[in-house]
Amino acid sequence: MKFLVSPQGFSEALKDRISDVTRAAARFEKHALNLRNLRSDDTIKLQHWMAYKLHKTSEDVAIVRARCEVLENLANFLQRSHDEVMERGARRQRRLEAGSHKDTEGAQKLRNDLLQDLAYEKRLINDDCQDILDIRKGFGTRLDTDRIISAQSSSQLQAWLSINDSSLLLVEGGCSTSSNSEISYVAAQVVESVLELSKNSSTVPIMPLAFFCSQHRNRRRDVYGRPQGLAKALLSQLIDQFTGLSSEELQACQNNLDTDDIESICKVFRRIMKKLPSNWIVVLVLEGIDIMMEDKTRDQLRYITQSLVRTHGGKHAATLKFLFTCTTSSRPIDDLFQEWDVLRIPRVLSSPGSYRGLLWKDSGNLGSLGGID
Repeated sequence: MKFLVSPQGFSEALKDRISDVTRAAARFEKHALNLRNLRSDDTIKLQHWMAYKLHKTSEDVAIVRARCEVLENLANFLQRSHDEVMERGARRQRRLEAGSHKDTEGAQKLRNDLLQDLAYEKRLINDDCQDILDIRKGFGTRLDTDRIISAQSSSQLQAWLSINDSSLLLVEGGCSTSSNSEISYVAAQVVESVLELSKNSSTVPIMPLAFFCSQHRNRRRDVYGRPQGLAKALLSQLIDQFTGLSSEELQACQNNLDTDDIESICKVFRRIMKKLPSNWIVVLVLEGIDIMMEDKTRDQLRYITQSLVRTHGGKHAATLKFLFTCTTSSRPIDDLFQEWDVLRIPRVLSSPGSYRGLLWKDSGNLGSLGGID
């Protein structure tokens, strides 16, 4: 109705509206242009960023490739060096093996020469031991069974056998005469058992060393009837059983050994004992020392005993179990031992024993030697 009444007002209002629309369109166009410019800027920035990252990645790849080339060249160099080192090592190993073979042959020859110089008899221990053990065939009249059992059942002797460490013991038999064989029989039982253990023990090397003075009473006709023969017998047994000495060590032993000089023999014995590894067990039995002891031999036998005791008490890696026996009295040598290392069997026994003790050689205590770590 207003438009019909005033047409001019309508025209002016329409112009105003058109002006508003025009301005709004201009603003929209400007805003759209701004948005387009902004998007274009972001695109340009993104393109620039992508170009930068691409360039950076190319640089990193180039660096990695260069490093790979260096590492590859280094690897090739190291491989060549490794091959050269391995080849030198192989040649050295072949030389060592060849030298070891030669050294083994040389060591064996030196060992045989030493044993020949010492007049070694391999069957000496076994034969002497068996001769004493054969006495039991007539033990009812020839052996004092109670004395044997008294020695066998002694806690000191049992401890000497079973203790997991080096041990030393002197047994005074208390027999009325040196011809009595009871203590010799006990010593032979010990040696017999140790000989069996040395053959059957696969994990622990056991070395029996023994000399039976009671079997070598005639010092004029028996080469082992003199102190030199005793010392040479023990040294030769040691050299024969321990094969771990090199040619140089055996040569040194040969150079320093005088087979007629007891002191020289004992020094070589001590030197070899010190070289025994820690897993070895050495059981040394020196039987009937007083039987061989006379005025002419007293000092020499005492020196040998003293040297063995000092060897036992010195520095050594192996487990050493040394047993010394005297048939009647140990007075000439008992001062070399501590009182607790001496077992004295009374001359008159207070109580009878049992024949079961004769089976003592098969007891568990002797068997335990093979289980010492």
